[in-house]
Amino acid sequence: MLKSKQFPLKNCSVSVVIPSHKRADNLQHCLSAIRSGTSQPLEILVIDKSLDDKAKKVCDTFSAAYITCHGSITRALNKGIESAHGDIVAFTDDDATPDVDWVESIIRSFASNAGVGVVGGPAPLSQTETTDLSRTVSFEIPLISAIYNAIVLDGRRGKAIGYLARSGETTHFQRVPLSPIRVDYVQGCNMAVRRDVAIESGGFCTFLVGHSEYWEVDFCSKTRNQGFDVLFDPQVKVAHKVVQGAKRPFFDRCYNYVMFFLTNRKRANLCVLPFLANLVVKNAFYILFPLLDRKAFGRVRIMDVFMPSIGIILALNDHLRSGRRVRSKLLVSARIP
Repeated sequence: MLKSKQFPLKNCSVSVVIPSHKRADNLQHCLSAIRSGTSQPLEILVIDKSLDDKAKKVCDTFSAAYITCHGSITRALNKGIESAHGDIVAFTDDDATPDVDWVESIIRSFASNAGVGVVGGPAPLSQTETTDLSRTVSFEIPLISAIYNAIVLDGRRGKAIGYLARSGETTHFQRVPLSPIRVDYVQGCNMAVRRDVAIESGGFCTFLVGHSEYWEVDFCSKTRNQGFDVLFDPQVKVAHKVVQGAKRPFFDRCYNYVMFFLTNRKRANLCVLPFLANLVVKNAFYILFPLLDRKAFGRVRIMDVFMPSIGIILALNDHLRSGRRVRSKLLVSARIP
């Protein structure tokens, strides 16, 4: 167990971890922004799963450590925690641009707020390419929107940021507070964690699929369960360039949502009835959305109709077969100082 929730404020060091995959140009821009900052991290670790050496050449240019790790993004993040030497491990994406005082703001935020295990901040989108519009589409019919908000989001839609509802669904970060506030989770592209807290909690979950959506919520839930706070600080800023990903991530999202809920139901005091209501909504939405927006999704394949339901069924099956709650494990060779 950790000896104290009070973080050692003097001589606090930051290790920056950046997972990367086939985006050397974006990585170069990210590293350049960090190296141009007002405060330099103890080290920068790039965890890459590309098969070429383009990212390694970029790392050499900016004096960043290059580490290979094949697998999911959470395996890469765990590798970063294992390899880091700083008191704080700050995570960002290779397609993100941290603010000039990003590292400095992270240190200041931990120093000013005792009992905090995770710090995050705004990551406004710079949409230069086509994105998956299902992340931003909202219900335009007032009655449906009101019912969804009341049952699935606990009536907190538009009122709370980084909020984890009883259904396991989350509110996002459309608005930014004027001062730091406690939240339920922060975004993974702009997240800093105490290394000892991360190791004590078992690191990041590795049972999610695709882009491992819900890994941030899962980790923050474990951190809060340990008695530590999650802080959203408006001064800890990055700009996030959205690079086009899979157009049909419906299987991944439904699978990950169900696995997250079942894993965290007791720990986060989640409720089954709102969860089931949200499953119906998600399933219907992911089936209908490609049909309603042919421009974004192109020709709809017959399998697209069944993928959300398949994701839900396989997640239930995988959880039942495990016979227990799935827990991630982080193997750390070095002892925590």
